[in-house]
Amino acid sequence: ETINRTSINFTAITLHNIDDRTDPTFLSLPLANQGTVISSHVDATSATLQLTNSDLNRIKLLQELFVSRSTAYASWTSAFVRDMNFNPCVSSDPVRASQFTIDTQKPKVIRAELRLSNSTLLLSFDEVILMSSFQPSAITIASSPLS
Repeated sequence: ETINRTSINFTAITLHNIDDRTDPTFLSLPLANQGTVISSHVDATSATLQLTNSDLNRIKLLQELFVSRSTAYASWTSAFVRDMNFNPCVSSDPVRASQFTIDTQKPKVIRAELRLSNSTLLLSFDEVILMSSFQPSAITIASSPLS
């Protein structure tokens, strides 16, 4: 059925790592922000949704969630979307993703600040990083750009 793309409510979506709510390893992460519908400028029977960077970082912080197709589930409430007659959708139990693309984006340093007063180096990245992978010995501080 054709959905009204302007009615899509991202915050009615919850992401999960498995579909069994009774399993002690079951995780739920409700989306916190309204993203962007990017599939088309017309109403259709499907839509491509772009999450906010904030929600993407929240997902990446949970290492058991959306790291493979087997850990990629979503559920939604009836507030998620409406059809062209403004009827709400049917809510769902966790549904496994039909496709999954692994995160291949490398984190980038977007700001570096050397604080000589307390001997610290502050690095800000464009996404969350896995601290156990951080290697301070790989940092070079130079007075001019390295070629």
